[in-house]
Amino acid sequence: MWKGISAATATVLLVVVFISCSERVMGPEPTAKRSGPEYLPPTTPENVLENLQTAYEEKDIDGYAACLDPDFVFVPSRSSGMGSSTLDRAEDLQSTRRMFEAVDDIRITLTHGRSTSSTMEHPYAEEDGHRVIDVSNVWIRIVDSDATQDGPLVHEVNGDQARFVFRPIGGTSPIEYQIVCQQEF
Repeated sequence: MWKGISAATATVLLVVVFISCSERVMGPEPTAKRSGPEYLPPTTPENVLENLQTAYEEKDIDGYAACLDPDFVFVPSRSSGMGSSTLDRAEDLQSTRRMFEAVDDIRITLTHGRSTSSTMEHPYAEEDGHRVIDVSNVWIRIVDSDATQDGPLVHEVNGDQARFVFRPIGGTSPIEYQIVCQQEF
């Protein structure tokens, strides 16, 4: 059967058979984009802050975690009721996960200027390359429709201030950033 077929024709036939079999086994290449939130590349601290807002509004714990440095520390304001305790990355992720799972809707706006270098005195901005963004106004609205039988509970905060310190991730090109500290005022 193969005597009258040239080597080139046989090769083409084998390639066609291989491609058609591999599509049946592995399936066709996906053409649809992955559904879910779209995030900006974390190449600037401003993009990371936008991604943080997106993660909150989408209640996407993985997107939120991607914004945080492994050494992340949350420093609450004195008026927060948390005292002087801080949260490390694992504690903050656990707390945020519980909030994302418990509420129906989150809207957040962080009003800020551009990032600056960390020449200021700050315990989490001691190394070169760190960037700082001071947020002059934090507005957050959380809706929990399961909170009461009389209707949804809406919690709104407006006017808080915060400082975000960003650390460059080593070895990436272009440089990417993660939040190493969030400090409320």
